[in-house]
Amino acid sequence: MAISIDIRKKLDAFTLEAAFEAGSETLGLLGESGCGKSMTLRCIAGVETPDEGKIVVDGTVYFDSAAGIDLSAQQRKTALLFQNYLLFPHMTVEQNIAAGMGKATRAERDRAVAEQVRRFALAGLEKRYPLQLSGGQQQRVALARMLAAQPGILMLDEPFSALDPHLKAGLEQNLSLLFDRFEGTVLYVSHDIDEAIRLSDRIAVIEQGRIKELSTSSDLVDSPKSVASLKLSGCKNIVSVERAADGRIRVPAWGVELDVDRPLPSRIGKAGVRAFRIERAEGPGVNCFQVRVKHAIDSRFDRTCLVDLVGKEGSACPLAEDGELLSESDLVWRISKLAEHEERLPRPGDVLWVRIPPEQIYVVSD
Repeated sequence: MAISIDIRKKLDAFTLEAAFEAGSETLGLLGESGCGKSMTLRCIAGVETPDEGKIVVDGTVYFDSAAGIDLSAQQRKTALLFQNYLLFPHMTVEQNIAAGMGKATRAERDRAVAEQVRRFALAGLEKRYPLQLSGGQQQRVALARMLAAQPGILMLDEPFSALDPHLKAGLEQNLSLLFDRFEGTVLYVSHDIDEAIRLSDRIAVIEQGRIKELSTSSDLVDSPKSVASLKLSGCKNIVSVERAADGRIRVPAWGVELDVDRPLPSRIGKAGVRAFRIERAEGPGVNCFQVRVKHAIDSRFDRTCLVDLVGKEGSACPLAEDGELLSESDLVWRISKLAEHEERLPRPGDVLWVRIPPEQIYVVSD
């Protein structure tokens, strides 16, 4: 199974321009809310109609504006799982599973339902209604209904958005096993980078209706190519930069220059540094700077500090005041509480040295 899509659709805030191909794999669509991820799935499923372009799934043309082709949602062999699963409340579990099978015979429906009940461990729940099921059970019923229809492509729109972390962890395992066994294309919408990495073979980063980057999850994390990728991959320090020399950039907001070990793009716009990649230093050196801790917050295993570089005249910047917001001149530094002794954890008011490793600086064009 494979999908090829190249469509455009004008929306209120921007024009969706989705163009990509995918084979027998799970492709994650990653982006902030309202960036066009869900609209892309809805256009493929036939719930929405693009203004122009073409959609082909496994050799079948679903939509082609030039040729005047636009198959109905019922004619398209797709399965779209929404955030709230959209189970029919007046139908039992077995009736919900059979609901998407179209013109199948009674015997075919019975066989398919029995197969999916076994696959998703729903035995004993066949006569229950959705309101009598837990969130995890409802998700399994929705997935069973999708597979019973034998779709050529699976599409899931943030299925974990309303679930607590404990329940989500178990359901992710169910989905991962399902995706591994499904012989077709899976499109998975998320705004959570970790979730997308756990469940996807490749990830398309979407911003304002356009794909900014399409790569493997490891490339997205280790070599982001856009500001959108920096943000979505969890980079906390993103600043405007200028070229200073070969392998060296200038950061006006910080008032420093940095050595960079990665090749610089021809056009330089922003640079990113992950908070946990910043290191404590004992004194001056390459990419070493004296900072003052303005604020600190603790999580279970980390301490995250807001620091500012000591001024050029050697006077430290003031501590953060109540209500003061994070600015581009601030540096976010995360320290593992498991790797650092309690007495060495930075505290507000501390003046110390940090190092920004040259190999951990990502420079992008936009």
